Amino acid sequence: MDTIVNEQGKNIVDLCIETKMRILNGRAMGDSLGNFTYFCPNGRSNIDYVIVSEDIVNSFPFLHVLPPNELSDHCIVWFSLKTLNNLNNNSKQDYNFTFPIPGKFCVENGKNEYISLLENDEEKDIQFFLLQVNDPEKDLNTLTEHLTNIMIKAAKKSFKFKLFKKKKKKQKHNWYNGNCFIMKKELRNLGKKMQQYPNNAHIRSNFHRLRKEYNKSLKLARQKFVNDLVTKLDTLHENNPKLFWKTIDKLKNKTVKTNPISISDWHKYMKDLYAADKHENPNFIPTAQDFSDTGPLDFLFTCGEVRKGIHKLKNNKQPGIDMIPNEYIKYGKNKLLPSFVNLINRILSSGVFPDCWNISCTTFIHKNGD
Repeated sequence: MDTIVNEQGKNIVDLCIETKMRILNGRAMGDSLGNFTYFCPNGRSNIDYVIVSEDIVNSFPFLHVLPPNELSDHCIVWFSLKTLNNLNNNSKQDYNFTFPIPGKFCVENGKNEYISLLENDEEKDIQFFLLQVNDPEKDLNTLTEHLTNIMIKAAKKSFKFKLFKKKKKKQKHNWYNGNCFIMKKELRNLGKKMQQYPNNAHIRSNFHRLRKEYNKSLKLARQKFVNDLVTKLDTLHENNPKLFWKTIDKLKNKTVKTNPISISDWHKYMKDLYAADKHENPNFIPTAQDFSDTGPLDFLFTCGEVRKGIHKLKNNKQPGIDMIPNEYIKYGKNKLLPSFVNLINRILSSGVFPDCWNISCTTFIHKNGD
Protein backbone atom coordinates (compact mmCIF):
# COMPACT_ATOMS: atom_id res chain seq x y z
CA MET A 1 0.00 0.00 0.00
CA ASP A 2 2.84 2.40 0.80
CA THR A 3 4.15 3.58 -2.58
CA ILE A 4 6.48 6.33 -1.31
CA VAL A 5 10.13 5.38 -0.74
CA ASN A 6 12.37 7.88 1.09
CA GLU A 7 16.12 7.85 1.62
CA GLN A 8 15.90 5.59 4.71
CA GLY A 9 13.76 3.13 2.77
CA LYS A 10 16.33 2.96 -0.03
CA ASN A 11 19.07 2.26 2.51
CA ILE A 12 17.05 -0.63 3.99
CA VAL A 13 16.46 -2.12 0.53
CA ASP A 14 20.17 -1.84 -0.33
CA LEU A 15 21.10 -3.42 3.00
CA CYS A 16 18.74 -6.37 2.36
CA ILE A 17 20.22 -6.91 -1.11
CA GLU A 18 23.82 -6.86 0.13
CA THR A 19 23.18 -9.17 3.09
CA LYS A 20 20.76 -11.50 1.24
CA MET A 21 17.84 -10.64 3.48
CA ARG A 22 14.15 -10.42 2.56
CA ILE A 23 11.33 -8.20 3.85
CA LEU A 24 8.27 -10.33 4.64
CA ASN A 25 5.80 -7.42 4.61
CA GLY A 26 3.65 -7.73 1.50
CA ARG A 27 5.08 -11.17 0.64
CA ALA A 28 3.71 -13.56 3.27
CA MET A 29 0.17 -14.88 3.41
CA GLY A 30 -2.04 -12.66 5.56
CA ASP A 31 -0.33 -9.46 4.42
CA SER A 32 -0.27 -9.76 0.64
CA LEU A 33 -1.25 -6.06 0.25
CA GLY A 34 1.45 -4.80 2.60
CA ASN A 35 -0.77 -3.13 5.19
CA PHE A 36 0.32 0.11 6.85
CA THR A 37 2.05 -0.37 10.20
CA TYR A 38 2.08 3.26 11.40
CA PHE A 39 -0.76 5.78 11.73
CA CYS A 40 -0.34 9.38 12.90
CA PRO A 41 -2.64 12.42 12.65
CA ASN A 42 -0.78 13.61 9.54
CA GLY A 43 -0.80 10.35 7.61
CA ARG A 44 0.16 6.68 7.53
CA SER A 45 3.15 4.65 6.42
CA ASN A 46 4.80 1.24 6.45
CA ILE A 47 7.88 1.58 8.67
CA ASP A 48 7.79 -1.61 10.79
CA TYR A 49 9.23 -4.64 9.03
CA VAL A 50 9.95 -8.32 9.54
CA ILE A 51 13.29 -9.02 7.83
CA VAL A 52 14.70 -12.56 7.55
CA SER A 53 17.44 -14.37 5.68
CA GLU A 54 16.51 -15.49 2.18
CA ASP A 55 17.48 -19.09 3.13
CA ILE A 56 14.60 -19.36 5.60
CA VAL A 57 11.91 -17.24 3.90
CA ASN A 58 9.76 -20.33 3.34
CA SER A 59 9.81 -21.01 7.09
CA PHE A 60 7.62 -17.93 7.68
CA PRO A 61 4.32 -18.85 5.99
CA PHE A 62 2.12 -16.22 7.65
CA LEU A 63 2.33 -12.57 8.68
CA HIS A 64 -0.42 -10.33 9.98
CA VAL A 65 -0.60 -6.64 10.91
CA LEU A 66 -3.04 -6.01 13.76
CA PRO A 67 -5.26 -2.90 13.79
CA PRO A 68 -4.05 0.23 15.64
CA ASN A 69 -4.89 0.43 19.33
CA GLU A 70 -4.75 2.85 22.23
CA LEU A 71 -1.17 2.02 23.19
CA SER A 72 0.87 3.29 20.26
CA ASP A 73 0.85 4.78 16.77
CA HIS A 74 2.62 1.61 15.61
CA CYS A 75 0.67 -1.56 14.87
CA ILE A 76 1.55 -4.98 16.26
CA VAL A 77 3.13 -7.22 13.61
CA TRP A 78 3.08 -10.94 14.30
CA PHE A 79 4.13 -13.91 12.21
CA SER A 80 4.29 -17.70 12.34
CA LEU A 81 7.50 -19.74 12.19
CA LYS A 82 7.46 -23.26 10.78
CA THR A 83 9.90 -25.66 12.49
CA LEU A 84 10.90 -29.26 11.95
CA ASN A 85 10.47 -31.91 14.65
CA ASN A 86 13.08 -34.61 14.13
CA LEU A 87 12.16 -36.59 17.23
CA ASN A 88 9.69 -38.88 15.49
CA ASN A 89 12.09 -39.40 12.58
CA ASN A 90 14.99 -40.54 14.75
CA SER A 91 13.02 -42.57 17.24
CA LYS A 92 10.61 -45.43 16.86
CA GLN A 93 8.83 -44.47 20.06
CA ASP A 94 5.85 -42.14 20.37
CA TYR A 95 6.13 -40.20 23.60
CA ASN A 96 2.62 -39.03 24.42
CA PHE A 97 3.64 -36.26 26.79
CA THR A 98 1.27 -33.44 27.64
CA PHE A 99 2.31 -29.83 27.21
CA PRO A 100 2.12 -28.03 29.49
CA ILE A 101 2.42 -30.42 32.44
CA PRO A 102 -1.12 -30.61 33.93
CA GLY A 103 -0.10 -31.21 37.56
CA LYS A 104 2.11 -33.22 39.89
CA PHE A 105 1.98 -36.11 42.34
CA CYS A 106 1.77 -35.20 46.03
CA VAL A 107 4.69 -37.16 47.46
CA GLU A 108 4.21 -36.14 51.11
CA ASN A 109 2.08 -39.22 51.86
CA GLY A 110 2.25 -42.72 50.40
CA LYS A 111 5.98 -43.41 50.64
CA ASN A 112 5.60 -46.80 52.37
CA GLU A 113 2.92 -47.93 49.93
CA TYR A 114 5.10 -46.91 46.98
CA ILE A 115 8.05 -48.93 48.31
CA SER A 116 5.78 -51.92 48.99
CA LEU A 117 4.41 -51.86 45.43
CA LEU A 118 7.92 -51.83 43.97
CA GLU A 119 8.96 -54.79 46.11
CA ASN A 120 5.83 -56.86 45.37
CA ASP A 121 3.57 -55.89 42.47
CA GLU A 122 6.35 -54.54 40.23
CA GLU A 123 8.86 -57.30 41.03
CA LYS A 124 8.28 -59.18 37.76
CA ASP A 125 8.61 -56.06 35.64
CA ILE A 126 11.84 -55.07 37.39
CA GLN A 127 13.38 -58.51 36.88
CA PHE A 128 12.27 -58.50 33.22
CA PHE A 129 13.94 -55.08 32.80
CA LEU A 130 17.21 -56.36 34.31
CA LEU A 131 17.23 -59.26 31.83
CA GLN A 132 16.83 -56.96 28.83
CA VAL A 133 18.90 -53.91 29.80
CA ASN A 134 22.26 -55.52 28.93
CA ASP A 135 21.03 -56.96 25.62
CA PRO A 136 22.69 -54.80 22.90
CA GLU A 137 19.83 -55.59 20.50
CA LYS A 138 17.24 -53.96 22.74
CA ASP A 139 16.38 -50.35 21.96
CA LEU A 140 17.62 -47.95 24.65
CA ASN A 141 14.57 -45.70 24.31
CA THR A 142 12.26 -48.66 24.92
CA LEU A 143 14.22 -49.70 27.99
CA THR A 144 14.14 -46.17 29.42
CA GLU A 145 10.39 -45.92 28.87
CA HIS A 146 9.95 -49.33 30.52
CA LEU A 147 11.73 -48.22 33.69
CA THR A 148 9.77 -44.96 33.70
CA ASN A 149 6.47 -46.82 33.45
CA ILE A 150 7.41 -49.02 36.43
CA MET A 151 7.79 -45.97 38.68
CA ILE A 152 4.72 -44.20 37.26
CA LYS A 153 2.55 -47.31 37.69
CA ALA A 154 3.51 -47.63 41.37
CA ALA A 155 3.13 -43.89 41.94
CA LYS A 156 -0.44 -43.77 40.58
CA LYS A 157 -1.49 -46.30 43.20
CA SER A 158 0.42 -44.59 46.03
CA PHE A 159 0.27 -40.82 45.59
CA LYS A 160 -2.54 -38.42 44.82
CA PHE A 161 -2.29 -36.43 41.62
CA LYS A 162 -2.95 -32.71 42.06
CA LEU A 163 -3.88 -30.58 39.06
CA PHE A 164 -2.28 -27.17 38.78
CA LYS A 165 -4.66 -24.27 39.37
CA LYS A 166 -5.35 -22.04 36.44
CA LYS A 167 -3.85 -18.60 36.69
CA LYS A 168 -6.33 -15.99 37.76
CA LYS A 169 -7.20 -13.36 35.23
CA LYS A 170 -5.27 -10.18 35.85
CA GLN A 171 -7.49 -7.74 37.67
CA LYS A 172 -7.96 -4.24 36.34
CA HIS A 173 -7.04 -1.18 38.33
CA ASN A 174 -9.60 -0.06 40.87
CA TRP A 175 -9.81 3.33 39.22
CA TYR A 176 -10.56 1.86 35.77
CA ASN A 177 -14.28 2.65 35.45
CA GLY A 178 -16.97 1.82 32.92
CA ASN A 179 -16.45 5.03 30.97
CA CYS A 180 -12.81 4.09 30.30
CA PHE A 181 -13.86 0.64 29.15
CA ILE A 182 -16.45 2.05 26.69
CA MET A 183 -13.96 4.53 25.24
CA LYS A 184 -11.36 1.79 24.83
CA LYS A 185 -13.87 -0.37 22.96
CA GLU A 186 -14.82 2.52 20.64
CA LEU A 187 -11.15 3.29 20.08
CA ARG A 188 -10.37 -0.27 18.98
CA ASN A 189 -13.36 -0.31 16.63
CA LEU A 190 -12.10 2.91 15.06
CA GLY A 191 -8.65 1.30 14.73
CA LYS A 192 -10.14 -1.57 12.73
CA LYS A 193 -11.95 0.88 10.43
CA MET A 194 -8.77 2.94 10.02
CA GLN A 195 -6.86 -0.16 8.94
CA GLN A 196 -9.67 -1.09 6.52
CA TYR A 197 -9.86 2.45 5.07
CA PRO A 198 -6.33 3.87 5.53
CA ASN A 199 -6.90 6.75 3.10
CA ASN A 200 -9.93 8.11 5.00
CA ALA A 201 -8.64 11.21 6.79
CA HIS A 202 -11.89 11.65 8.75
CA ILE A 203 -11.60 8.23 10.42
CA ARG A 204 -7.92 8.84 11.15
CA SER A 205 -8.57 12.21 12.81
CA ASN A 206 -11.43 10.76 14.89
CA PHE A 207 -9.19 7.92 16.06
CA HIS A 208 -6.43 10.21 17.32
CA ARG A 209 -8.93 12.65 18.85
CA LEU A 210 -10.63 9.81 20.76
CA ARG A 211 -7.27 8.45 21.87
CA LYS A 212 -6.35 11.79 23.42
CA GLU A 213 -9.68 11.86 25.23
CA TYR A 214 -9.16 8.28 26.40
CA ASN A 215 -5.71 9.00 27.85
CA LYS A 216 -7.11 12.13 29.53
CA SER A 217 -9.96 10.08 31.01
CA LEU A 218 -7.48 7.55 32.42
CA LYS A 219 -5.53 10.32 34.09
CA LEU A 220 -8.63 11.94 35.58
CA ALA A 221 -10.02 8.60 36.80
CA ARG A 222 -6.73 7.79 38.49
CA GLN A 223 -6.54 11.19 40.16
CA LYS A 224 -10.16 10.97 41.36
CA PHE A 225 -9.51 7.53 42.84
CA VAL A 226 -6.46 8.77 44.76
CA ASN A 227 -8.27 11.91 45.99
CA ASP A 228 -11.19 9.81 47.26
CA LEU A 229 -8.79 7.58 49.16
CA VAL A 230 -7.02 10.55 50.72
CA THR A 231 -10.38 11.98 51.81
CA LYS A 232 -11.28 8.64 53.35
CA LEU A 233 -8.00 8.60 55.30
CA ASP A 234 -8.98 11.70 57.22
CA THR A 235 -11.92 9.88 58.82
CA LEU A 236 -10.30 6.44 59.21
CA HIS A 237 -7.12 7.39 61.06
CA GLU A 238 -8.86 7.52 64.43
CA ASN A 239 -12.04 5.52 63.85
CA ASN A 240 -10.73 2.42 62.03
CA PRO A 241 -6.90 2.02 62.07
CA LYS A 242 -7.02 -1.39 60.32
CA LEU A 243 -8.91 -0.01 57.33
CA PHE A 244 -6.65 3.05 57.45
CA TRP A 245 -3.50 1.01 56.74
CA LYS A 246 -5.32 -1.07 54.16
CA THR A 247 -6.16 2.13 52.31
CA ILE A 248 -2.53 3.24 52.56
CA ASP A 249 -1.47 0.07 50.75
CA LYS A 250 -3.72 0.97 47.82
CA LEU A 251 -1.91 4.29 47.45
CA LYS A 252 1.53 2.70 47.16
CA ASN A 253 3.05 2.82 43.70
CA LYS A 254 4.98 -0.14 42.35
CA THR A 255 8.34 1.27 41.36
CA VAL A 256 10.87 -0.53 39.19
CA LYS A 257 14.29 -0.64 40.79
CA THR A 258 17.14 0.38 38.52
CA ASN A 259 20.18 -1.82 38.20
CA PRO A 260 23.06 -0.23 40.17
CA ILE A 261 25.61 -2.18 38.11
CA SER A 262 26.50 -0.49 34.83
CA ILE A 263 26.69 -2.32 31.50
CA SER A 264 30.45 -1.76 31.30
CA ASP A 265 30.96 -3.37 34.73
CA TRP A 266 28.89 -6.38 33.67
CA HIS A 267 30.92 -6.69 30.46
CA LYS A 268 34.21 -6.56 32.35
CA TYR A 269 32.99 -9.12 34.91
CA MET A 270 31.87 -11.62 32.26
CA LYS A 271 35.03 -11.09 30.23
CA ASP A 272 37.24 -11.79 33.24
CA LEU A 273 35.08 -14.74 34.30
CA TYR A 274 35.47 -16.63 31.03
CA ALA A 275 38.97 -15.44 30.17
CA ALA A 276 41.55 -18.15 29.55
CA ASP A 277 44.28 -18.71 32.09
CA LYS A 278 47.43 -16.77 31.12
CA HIS A 279 49.61 -19.70 32.19
CA GLU A 280 47.52 -22.27 30.36
CA ASN A 281 48.98 -23.80 27.23
CA PRO A 282 46.35 -23.63 24.43
CA ASN A 283 47.97 -26.63 22.67
CA PHE A 284 47.79 -28.84 25.77
CA ILE A 285 45.95 -32.14 25.19
CA PRO A 286 45.09 -34.06 28.41
CA THR A 287 45.89 -37.75 28.69
CA ALA A 288 44.77 -40.50 31.06
CA GLN A 289 47.77 -39.80 33.33
CA ASP A 290 46.47 -36.29 33.95
CA PHE A 291 43.47 -37.80 35.70
CA SER A 292 45.49 -39.91 38.09
CA ASP A 293 43.87 -38.24 41.12
CA THR A 294 40.35 -39.15 40.10
CA GLY A 295 41.01 -42.14 37.86
CA PRO A 296 39.97 -42.57 34.21
CA LEU A 297 36.55 -41.20 33.38
CA ASP A 298 35.44 -44.17 31.27
CA PHE A 299 35.04 -46.66 34.13
CA LEU A 300 31.58 -48.13 34.59
CA PHE A 301 29.50 -46.69 37.40
CA THR A 302 29.28 -48.67 40.62
CA CYS A 303 26.27 -49.10 42.91
CA GLY A 304 27.99 -46.95 45.54
CA GLU A 305 28.48 -44.06 43.11
CA VAL A 306 24.88 -44.16 41.91
CA ARG A 307 23.57 -44.43 45.48
CA LYS A 308 25.68 -41.42 46.46
CA GLY A 309 24.29 -39.45 43.51
CA ILE A 310 20.70 -40.37 44.42
CA HIS A 311 21.32 -39.26 47.99
CA LYS A 312 22.31 -35.78 46.75
CA LEU A 313 19.02 -35.27 44.88
CA LYS A 314 16.90 -32.50 46.39
CA ASN A 315 13.25 -32.85 47.30
CA ASN A 316 10.36 -30.62 46.23
CA LYS A 317 11.72 -30.03 42.74
CA GLN A 318 9.48 -29.77 39.67
CA PRO A 319 9.70 -32.99 37.60
CA GLY A 320 10.24 -33.12 33.87
CA ILE A 321 7.64 -34.11 31.32
CA ASP A 322 8.05 -37.76 32.33
CA MET A 323 6.33 -36.75 35.63
CA ILE A 324 9.02 -38.42 37.78
CA PRO A 325 10.17 -36.24 40.71
CA ASN A 326 13.35 -36.92 42.63
CA GLU A 327 11.35 -38.47 45.48
CA TYR A 328 10.38 -41.47 43.29
CA ILE A 329 14.05 -42.25 42.73
CA LYS A 330 15.02 -41.71 46.37
CA TYR A 331 12.13 -43.74 47.79
CA GLY A 332 12.76 -46.66 45.47
CA LYS A 333 16.56 -46.64 45.46
CA ASN A 334 16.89 -49.91 47.40
CA LYS A 335 14.77 -51.84 44.90
CA LEU A 336 15.58 -49.94 41.71
CA LEU A 337 19.30 -49.34 42.30
CA PRO A 338 20.44 -52.29 40.08
CA SER A 339 18.14 -51.05 37.33
CA PHE A 340 19.55 -47.52 37.52
CA VAL A 341 23.15 -48.76 37.51
CA ASN A 342 22.65 -51.07 34.53
CA LEU A 343 20.78 -48.44 32.53
CA ILE A 344 23.41 -45.74 33.17
CA ASN A 345 26.25 -48.11 32.24
CA ARG A 346 24.37 -49.14 29.11
CA ILE A 347 24.13 -45.46 28.12
CA LEU A 348 27.84 -44.95 28.91
CA SER A 349 29.05 -47.97 26.94
CA SER A 350 26.78 -47.40 23.92
CA GLY A 351 27.25 -43.63 23.71
CA VAL A 352 23.51 -43.23 23.05
CA PHE A 353 21.37 -40.89 25.15
CA PRO A 354 17.64 -41.66 25.47
CA ASP A 355 15.44 -39.39 23.37
CA CYS A 356 12.89 -38.91 26.14
CA TRP A 357 15.61 -37.37 28.33
CA ASN A 358 16.26 -34.73 25.68
CA ILE A 359 12.74 -33.28 25.89
CA SER A 360 11.86 -30.48 28.27
CA CYS A 361 9.04 -28.05 28.92
CA THR A 362 10.70 -24.73 29.71
CA THR A 363 9.05 -21.55 30.96
CA PHE A 364 11.10 -18.35 30.97
CA ILE A 365 10.46 -16.23 34.06
CA HIS A 366 11.69 -12.67 33.58
CA LYS A 367 12.73 -10.58 36.53
CA ASN A 368 10.88 -7.38 37.31
CA GLY A 369 12.11 -4.57 35.06
CA ASP A 370 13.72 -6.83 32.40
